[in-house]
Amino acid sequence: MAKIHMETENVRTLARLLDQKAGDLDEGVERLKRARSRLAGAWSGGSREKRFMSQYNSLLKQMDTKAHELQVLSMRLYREVDEWERADTKGQQSIKSIKEASAGLFYGLLSPFYLIRGNVKEYSITETWEFLNSTQTGKDLEALAKQHGICFILPDGTKIGDPEGEIINIYFDDTGDYAGYQQDNKIVIDDTLDWTDKGVDSVGAILAHEMQHAIDREAGLLQDYSGFESITDQEQLEEFLEQQTETRIASEVRAYERTENIILGTEYQDDGITSPSEIRRIIVDKDYETIYENQLNQLLYPNYTVDVYLNESTGELEVNLYPFINENFGNYA
Repeated sequence: MAKIHMETENVRTLARLLDQKAGDLDEGVERLKRARSRLAGAWSGGSREKRFMSQYNSLLKQMDTKAHELQVLSMRLYREVDEWERADTKGQQSIKSIKEASAGLFYGLLSPFYLIRGNVKEYSITETWEFLNSTQTGKDLEALAKQHGICFILPDGTKIGDPEGEIINIYFDDTGDYAGYQQDNKIVIDDTLDWTDKGVDSVGAILAHEMQHAIDREAGLLQDYSGFESITDQEQLEEFLEQQTETRIASEVRAYERTENIILGTEYQDDGITSPSEIRRIIVDKDYETIYENQLNQLLYPNYTVDVYLNESTGELEVNLYPFINENFGNYA
C-alpha cells in the first residue's frame, strides 16, 4: 500500500505542476493584455501597427488556449488518481505506468497525459450516468430535475428526475463542432470523441454540463431570443438582446461549474451573480462572443449586423446593432 500511495502522490505532484504552469501562463497573458492596451494608446503607426497588433493578438490567443489546455490536463489527472485510489488490487498494474509516463515529462507537457490514460473503454450513456449519479453533482442534478418537472430518459429507458415530467432524451450522435449540446427535448453527446475523452469522467462532465442547461431552461433561467421581432426601436432591441444573452452566459457559468465538479471532484457553488470575470471567461476565453454573434446575425439578417463584446471599463456585456448595408441595394434598416 505504501508503494501505491507514493506513486499516486507523484502523479498528484505532476497535476499540481500542470495547474501551476497554467496559472503562470494565464497571469502572463493578462499582463500582456494590459501592455497591449497601453501600447494601443501610445502608438499610431498605420499599417505597421496593424500588422504588429494582429500578430500580437494571435499570440495572446494561442497562449490563452494553451493555458486552458494545461488546466484541463491537470483536472483530468486529478480525476485519474482518484479513480486509481478506489481501484482494487487488480487495477494496481495501471498505476505502475505513472512512473514510466512521468519519466517522459520533458519530451512535452502533453505526453504524460496520453501515456497514463492507457486503453480507455467507450462507456455507454447508462454507465456514464451510473458514475455521475455517484457524485454529489449527479445527485444534485437529479433532485433539480424532479423539482422542475424534467424526465431525462437514457437509451435503455432509464428515467431520471420526474417520471411524469417533460421528456428530454439523452443519446450519442453527431454534434458537429461541439462535444455535446442541449436543444428542445434532447441532449446529444458527440459520438466521435477522441479516445482520450471517452472515460466516464470526461463524458460524465459533458452530460452534467448539458443537464444543467436543460434545468436552467425549464426553470426560466436560460432565455432564448423569441419576441425580438416585436421590438422596432434599435436601443430597446439592443437592451433586450443583452438581457437574453446574459441569461445564456449565466447558464454557461453554471454548466462549466458542473463540468469542473466532475473533473476535479469539487463542490458546486453558485452565488447567483455573474461577475465580470465570469463574463470574460465565457465571452472572451471560451470565445462565446463569436457563437452569440453568429446566432444573432442569423436572427436579425438582413436588418442588422451584431457586435457582442465585454465592455472592459464597466465589466458588462454589451450588444451593439449596426444597420446592414448591402453595396447593391443600400441600407435595409
